[in-house]
Amino acid sequence: MKRLFVLILVAINFAGCATIEKQAFNREANATVRKVALIEPRPTTGFGISIQNHPALHLGLIGALAYATEMTSKSNSLDAAMKPLGWSLTEALTAAVAEELTKSGYEVVRIDLKRDALTLVKDYAEYKSNPAFAPALSADAWIDLATRDPLYIANGPTSDYLPSIGVTVRMVSAKDQAVLYREDFLYGYVFPMGRLQPVLVPSAPAYRFPNMAQLTADPKRTLDGMAQGVPLLAKKIAEDIAPARR
Repeated sequence: MKRLFVLILVAINFAGCATIEKQAFNREANATVRKVALIEPRPTTGFGISIQNHPALHLGLIGALAYATEMTSKSNSLDAAMKPLGWSLTEALTAAVAEELTKSGYEVVRIDLKRDALTLVKDYAEYKSNPAFAPALSADAWIDLATRDPLYIANGPTSDYLPSIGVTVRMVSAKDQAVLYREDFLYGYVFPMGRLQPVLVPSAPAYRFPNMAQLTADPKRTLDGMAQGVPLLAKKIAEDIAPARR
């Protein structure tokens, strides 16, 4: 149940009106950034289901509990169908971003910092003083990836389910942790934006599922709909922070 509440909060946050910081990457000003430490997201825990605009959400606490129970049941059903495929969003995303950054001209080292699933690193001080992170400390900048469990989302109880991956990326200077870049990315389902304006990467129309039965009937196809977003996101991220040409 705890994971499901987290998924619901993620959906609400993307649909909400919080002001999100953005910082474009200045290639010329950061031309000396050549080696980057890529911070892996915390491993995701499974696949989830979210239905936006559900009538139960307008029925107070009892409705919210009914909604949570329904989403938990649907999420568990989808996760059970997908688990045998052994796919990890965390691993796939980190590997794809590392590959694209390397193609763009960076030297990339991957590091795994223990932190909360949905957050960027809050304080780099403890890592700077830890000899275990010596390879990362030799980098010019650190790139933090934060994501959440992959979701299939419907706009309402009778709407199609679409894949959804959300990623936040922040690059900081290894020297003083000054923010060099920050952006949010969404693949697939488009939440009502409010003041959040992420980079949108659409999913293919072939990966719309009219109901849970079809969503779980062919796990390979369901996974394809999600997995296709990873290289698309990685390419967008690498394009945004590609180094200056030498």
